[in-house]
Amino acid sequence: MLVRLDEVKEETGFVAAGGRRHAGDRHGHEALLFEPGNGGAKAVSKPGDDADAVFGQVGSRVARLLHGGNDGGDVVDAEGVAAGSLRRRKPDREHAEECYFEQIEVFRVVHHRFADPPGRACPSASSKLERAAVLSQPAKGGGVSRPEAARTGIGHNSRQPGEGGRDLADIRHHTIETNGIRMHVAEAGSGPAVVFCHGWPELWYSWRHQVHALADAGFRAIAPDMRGYGGTDAPADPREYTMKTLCADMAGLLDALGIEQAAFVGHDWGGAVIWQMGLRYPERVTALVGLNTPYGPPSNARPTESLRDFHGQTDRTFYMRYFLAPGVAEAELEADVATTFKKIFLPYTRAADFTTFMTVGGDGSGVIARITNTDTFLTDEELAEYVKEYSRTGFRGGLNWYRAADGNADEAGAPKGPQLNIRSMMVTAGKDTILKPEMAAAMPMLIPGIRMEHIEDCAHWTQQERPAEVNALLVDFLG
Repeated sequence: MLVRLDEVKEETGFVAAGGRRHAGDRHGHEALLFEPGNGGAKAVSKPGDDADAVFGQVGSRVARLLHGGNDGGDVVDAEGVAAGSLRRRKPDREHAEECYFEQIEVFRVVHHRFADPPGRACPSASSKLERAAVLSQPAKGGGVSRPEAARTGIGHNSRQPGEGGRDLADIRHHTIETNGIRMHVAEAGSGPAVVFCHGWPELWYSWRHQVHALADAGFRAIAPDMRGYGGTDAPADPREYTMKTLCADMAGLLDALGIEQAAFVGHDWGGAVIWQMGLRYPERVTALVGLNTPYGPPSNARPTESLRDFHGQTDRTFYMRYFLAPGVAEAELEADVATTFKKIFLPYTRAADFTTFMTVGGDGSGVIARITNTDTFLTDEELAEYVKEYSRTGFRGGLNWYRAADGNADEAGAPKGPQLNIRSMMVTAGKDTILKPEMAAAMPMLIPGIRMEHIEDCAHWTQQERPAEVNALLVDFLG
């Protein structure tokens, strides 16, 4: 069966993931869907179908989809091979790592936003997604509602103080003992446990929007300050921040709370932890959700070097290498904590500044020294929470995660992978210039059946910048 891609007049996307999903409607434009075929992806289309995106399954293949609609009309055959815009690879396990680091563009659309035609409601979400969007909206105060912001993209940085207008007083705080340290934990709700693991330079507070939304949806939402952050102990020795240790912290967290199993959701360094939890403690994990941070098979590569090379940088112009020298980054970041967070927590429209951060100013001058914009997406109240904690603790604990990273390659008896057989979802962000979406392209081959989602107008701070979309995806996937 042959399908002409130029029959779809609007921008299309492709998801390299298991199964067929619906994420909106095309208001009369022809649908182009991919469904599993023998040994490949079979293109299916019929006149009159509505679709917001192209969905598909490529099995063991990682495909590249470029825009269709050229004058000649791109053609896709039943094996998923394109005469023009769709090209396929057939990487096997032996070449999985090579495929993982190759820059493969995959255009994916989760909730592409269109203005509704007059008098017509847009059926852009399933009932679960709609329910999650409602759960994410402010309980009081003005501004654009969460469902409207999720659909239109309007007002997504105009959140109310605190947790989108929600009072944080109903979140329970306590301290537990785990793996030889004291850990501060925030939680709300009851039901199946969901543990949220934050990254750098964050706190449990970076999950404030998700804690309430998941609690309201019938889950026990648990967000610790990770080792080295906030109210949790911060050992001075970087060797106490290896993946083996960090995962043992999470297993001990479950033990201390009397929880046998939990779903784990992670962002940035927390994303690295949750994928490792799936390898090290699969019996404790019910599901995994990664934001921005892709899963990569364990290897002997040293991440501060391999990621430096992936981005084409040098030791002088790559932030992870800059962070390795004790005291250097601390001096820069702690000089004015409020300004530091204003320059780091910037919206997707300032993605170029995030690249400046990554390249240490382009000249090694500092990660924030050459960033002049301070138009953070945080409210004054949210900014104050970060400033209060980091003024007290400093940045050394979080920076020690980077200083321990290369040592993970030397761990004896570390899990090998490469496949991870746990129900999983990966969410990429279109404007994250460090953890680029294409870095996750090989994940469907490495995690069978993984659900791949994408938020285009979002940079690195996904759960804080796009809480409504993230909450909707979490409730839909975990519910």
